[in-house]
Amino acid sequence: MHDVNGITLSVNISEKARKNAILFFLILPFSGLVFFIINWNLLQSGFYQNINVVFDFDQAWFFESVAYPPQEWTIKTPQEYVPLLIKHPFLYLYRIPSEFFQLFGLSPELSVILLSLMFHLGTLTISYFIFLNILNSTSKSILMTLLFASSTTFLVNGIVLDSYVLAGFWISCCFYLYINNVNDGKLAVSWLKIVVYSMAIGTTTYLLLLVLLLEFCNIIYKRGTCSRSEICHYLLVGLTRFLMIFLMLFIICYYQSILSIISDPIGVIKRTLWAVVRPGEKENLFSISMTFIVHSFVAPIHSVIEIESNKFMSDFRGNEFSVLAYINIALLFILSVRACINGQKMFFIAFSWVLITMIFHLEYQDRGSLFLYTGHTILATCIMLSYGIKNLELNRRFFLLILFVFSLACHNILAILSAIQSVHTI
Repeated sequence: MHDVNGITLSVNISEKARKNAILFFLILPFSGLVFFIINWNLLQSGFYQNINVVFDFDQAWFFESVAYPPQEWTIKTPQEYVPLLIKHPFLYLYRIPSEFFQLFGLSPELSVILLSLMFHLGTLTISYFIFLNILNSTSKSILMTLLFASSTTFLVNGIVLDSYVLAGFWISCCFYLYINNVNDGKLAVSWLKIVVYSMAIGTTTYLLLLVLLLEFCNIIYKRGTCSRSEICHYLLVGLTRFLMIFLMLFIICYYQSILSIISDPIGVIKRTLWAVVRPGEKENLFSISMTFIVHSFVAPIHSVIEIESNKFMSDFRGNEFSVLAYINIALLFILSVRACINGQKMFFIAFSWVLITMIFHLEYQDRGSLFLYTGHTILATCIMLSYGIKNLELNRRFFLLILFVFSLACHNILAILSAIQSVHTI
């Protein structure tokens, strides 16, 4: 009997490995190679020593925070102890794996590139299994993973490198855990979910809204099978564990500077308000919609903006597109219509997250920069689009769709490199 069970398990593992072979032996290695080649060339050109030159990313600050102790900072003001980061409080935790890589002789900058690449490919892997759960089809999941990997936002996050490359991984983890947990008949607090939530919020505090949305939907979905006391117990245990893990990670980050943080609550409040309330003109809802829905997938012709006296930044703000881009937009529109018609529960949860983020950024803007925030929603948008092919018979269409995705990837990579080239010599 044990032999039969062992053979069955072995067959199941082999079957899963065979079905997912394209992901692990083709998509991930090829994507990793493309990103590394681009990252390496940008590193050699000095691109990662700049801030706010493309898409308003702070890549130099990101590299410095993750690669160096505060005493060795050169771009930011050197400090004896790490200062509190309101928007990314746990960013310093990533110095641990970065310094581990440096033990093997890698430069600090190359360590950050390797760390970012691991998280970015991790995002791609988890996203594949999210699509597999929704579509229940290997070929369709591969197609959606390729579309996700070809999107402007995913490519930019893997090329420019900022905290969004880390946040994307935790966003995918949150959605993956929700999809798996919501199918259970009971409410259960797992330590894995608590750690994921803590790291997600600690990497980008805005993701607190995503956690609240997913937990709200989880409770609403299960309230028919769970009593009020069970729901209260779930919330109490979950909140207690979250506060415990979050506080522990916070102390690990700021144990040297925690007294100065506690002794200056007014300063913390001021920095929090400054981080959320930004002065200046705001882009309207149409611009926000175009950025989050269209530009995040298909790169427009870039714009060069003077953000300070004699300081220029390249960004995706306009709505001028190449002929190939218009074809890609038309195909995405057809896919979107099908997704709206066939959308199920997960579609509306993903839509809610995109809508919340768009509404939030009606106010939270800085000098009109919006594209960088699409890293919060690109996976949710792809989850919505996956319903466009859920009931579609691929057959010969599969290779046509692969061709479409390949053309989209080529177009977006060239558009991104062109945007960088306009303000920085590669």
